[in-house]
Amino acid sequence: MILLKDKESDKVYKLYIIDAHHHVGKEKNIENKPSDVYRFFDRIENYILSKFEKLSSRELERYRFIPIKVEPSISYLTTFLEDIPSWRESNIGWLVDKSVVFPLNDIYAYTTDVAFEKSNRIISSITTKLPDSLRLYGFARVDPKDGLKAAKEFQKSISELKLRGLKLHPISQMFIDRLLGEEVISLTCEATKFNVPVIIDARFIATARRIKELAIITSEKVTHNKDSQPKIIIAHCGRSFGNPELFSDILSNKFVYGETSTLSGSDIPIFYELASEILGNVKNIEDSWSSKIIFGTDSPLMGEIQAIEHLMFLFTYDFYSITGGGFFEIQQILAGNILRLIPYPVFLSPSENDKKVHAIEFTSIRDFENFMKAIMMSAMKGEINIISVDNLIGPYGSIVYDNKIILSLFYQKSKVERVLFIDIDESESIYRIFLIPSEMLEGVTRVADYTENKLYRIYEEYILSEVNYSNIKEFLMVNDKINE
Repeated sequence: MILLKDKESDKVYKLYIIDAHHHVGKEKNIENKPSDVYRFFDRIENYILSKFEKLSSRELERYRFIPIKVEPSISYLTTFLEDIPSWRESNIGWLVDKSVVFPLNDIYAYTTDVAFEKSNRIISSITTKLPDSLRLYGFARVDPKDGLKAAKEFQKSISELKLRGLKLHPISQMFIDRLLGEEVISLTCEATKFNVPVIIDARFIATARRIKELAIITSEKVTHNKDSQPKIIIAHCGRSFGNPELFSDILSNKFVYGETSTLSGSDIPIFYELASEILGNVKNIEDSWSSKIIFGTDSPLMGEIQAIEHLMFLFTYDFYSITGGGFFEIQQILAGNILRLIPYPVFLSPSENDKKVHAIEFTSIRDFENFMKAIMMSAMKGEINIISVDNLIGPYGSIVYDNKIILSLFYQKSKVERVLFIDIDESESIYRIFLIPSEMLEGVTRVADYTENKLYRIYEEYILSEVNYSNIKEFLMVNDKINE
């Protein structure tokens, strides 16, 4: 998370950044580990901060938003991880808080009966356990040519491996001529049923057109479920950043989003001018032109410079003058939009023995920190597995809250899945924590809105009770105790 000062208002904003396109794994000549992901972000961070330190007063006049510092967005979780050796490699590069990661076209891709089966297991093992579950969202990858086997592998990846989306690569898997075939459509329909996004590689406008048609076909096949709509992301925006058709005919579709990796140089202002001008006049855009654009890097296949150029442009007066956009549009592009599309992990094993909500309210930050330390200690001992950390957001992703988060938990002993909802009001020194059965998460939105979010109705339905330190362990391990 980077703190930005708005020169127009002197207000300091917390800007949350997510890289929505990042590869992990090993190809013949490329290897990218989680530690490499964080080092990549660290290099971007160091460049941007040092660059602003060296800018002259005249050069600074170009910028509306000035970086002040970078800090972890969830320090009340991360401060207790020093005893994990791998955390030293994860606790850097906090300019980018989180990243969507999926397999490269890696050395394991075709070593199993169905392509990417081992690769997906590796991604799951990384992204659903500490410390990387704090910073990485894992997406599955399959080869549609595997037909029914690919569909089953994808289903398993979402329901069992707790991955959060799907990556398809028509060129690497050589199905670009079958992009509108039944094998691909069945996968996008299945993704829609699971409510997860699908990011599809596109290097030309012709491919982007076909992806839009794929989204339309998918929507027609799942119309029986009004709550399930396709969420299709065109990787690299089809590398058509200056083509008006990308905006007027493709991104204007309600089911389609554009991811920006490979956007660089003089294409950046052109892209944003066309996006704001054309999408700004489309009536069916749910909020604004900026709700359709998602930031990504395509690392390690692309280098730091493109991300640096893109981020620094968003801080300029040029971005404001070209688009009329300010901080909230920037936040949508850099994190809010992808967070709107990624659902909570799929839970398929409801807890039979305990369907109660357990609630604690602290009015002391020391008590709250001791409680959070107890959670992290249980996780580090292997008693609890923290599958994911999910921030609540403002409407249309215009705000990302680091004081309202969902921790998805797996209890190793009882094999029960539960959810921890943390809601912090620092101005009132109130720290509320709810331990919720996983099945109650169904229907809960990411939007932190008291009128819309089912989470807040829990406040009205359950009486908060004070819990002393001797009961913290019992609170945390309630499922294991019941199942003994």
